[in-house]
Amino acid sequence: MFAAGWFKVARLGPFLYMQQVRAETRKVVWPTRRESLTGFFVVLLIVALFGAFLSLANWMSFLVVDTLLELPTYWNRWFGGP
Repeated sequence: MFAAGWFKVARLGPFLYMQQVRAETRKVVWPTRRESLTGFFVVLLIVALFGAFLSLANWMSFLVVDTLLELPTYWNRWFGGP
């Protein structure tokens, strides 16, 4: 569907390319320190909540499988018992 010569790419020298990269980088609106820290803590909170959820789901699935298979040895080893 797309032939190799379908479009032409202008070949730039390395100096002109770096000038264009710097010009585009100047146009970027960089986040403030406060915005960066806020985003960091939001991500940290979400990761912690998701980790807690997965840990709880893992533990509950262990209990279900343990109950279905009746493997008291793991339960006794981890939580004590007779």
